Amino acid sequence: MSFRLKTIVGIALVEGTLLLVLVLNSLNILRNASDEAISNYASTSSKLFATSIENAILSLDLATIEAFVQAALSNRDITYVRVKAQNTILAEGGESSALARPFTADSSMRSVNDGIFDTRANIDEGGVHYGSVELGISVARMSEFMQQARSETTILALTEMVLVAIFSLILGTYLTRQLLRLENASKTIAAGEVGLQITVHGSDELARTTMAFNHMSRKLKDLYDRIENDHARLHSIIETVHDGIITIDDRGTIESANGAAGRIFGYECDELVGNNINILIPPSYQHEHNGYIRKHVNGSSAHIMNRLRTVDGIRRNGETFPLEIVINEMFIDNSHKFVGALRDVSAAKEASKKLRKSEALKSSIYNAALDA
Repeated sequence: MSFRLKTIVGIALVEGTLLLVLVLNSLNILRNASDEAISNYASTSSKLFATSIENAILSLDLATIEAFVQAALSNRDITYVRVKAQNTILAEGGESSALARPFTADSSMRSVNDGIFDTRANIDEGGVHYGSVELGISVARMSEFMQQARSETTILALTEMVLVAIFSLILGTYLTRQLLRLENASKTIAAGEVGLQITVHGSDELARTTMAFNHMSRKLKDLYDRIENDHARLHSIIETVHDGIITIDDRGTIESANGAAGRIFGYECDELVGNNINILIPPSYQHEHNGYIRKHVNGSSAHIMNRLRTVDGIRRNGETFPLEIVINEMFIDNSHKFVGALRDVSAAKEASKKLRKSEALKSSIYNAALDA
């Protein structure tokens, strides 16, 4: 997951959590307020109606009671009205299905399961109970209002989430733009183009990170230049010496060879690199040489290190010739390496041989002269 996507998701999760808490809390407050409102409305309506028909009940004026019932039913929120004296129904009206159900007073909206809030008001006078009024208040409009409030709140929350996602995308793009430059610059440096500098924008943490990257890049460039100069100097020295210099790994593979080594054996330097050192050793000595390498890598043979020895080499044309060689070891990145400095002594050997022959000839002539 990218940093930009993490930024967007993180902000969206925080915002979504806060919105969810806010929406649920708002709906709960709204539900409690509507519950209280419908309870107060039902209680007030039933008490006012009971007060209005109290005299008619006391005088058993049925016509007046019926008129009050019809007048109450003209209110669209009132579903039914029933007026009772003791257990006798004096008048009733409204939805027949509601009148047919047994009356059970509701205490809140949560207890309403038929869409009608049932309420009752008693008619008492001088401590004597004369009757009661039962009203059914429709909660359809209140339920519709609550549903609309939930829908609008949900739409508002979703709209805000979309806006948060858009602004998070803009913010994430702004924050990651400089990080993307740093990533691309790092890849460029890794590819070998050291010293690359990035334009710094602003003075925030990302800007300071960019400045630190530029400083590191300059230091790497300086170090790289010094290494290159040292390498060029060392290469120049190695190429100008008359002795051959060859490096091999612990498997006997040639990793580098200078020009003198190539000339001694009749190869170009590039032709030697990657081949096994055995191409420069006569077949009769190859097994012995491989054994030296294995023993030394295993730590059981060190007598050939840093000692001048005379061995036979083989040129590209198959000619065998004498070599003087000194072998040293080194470790690079925990890998065993061997460096051999070698010199073709075939000319010296031939001169020495001629000198011995000349000395022998002189001695023979001298001895012959003495005998004469």
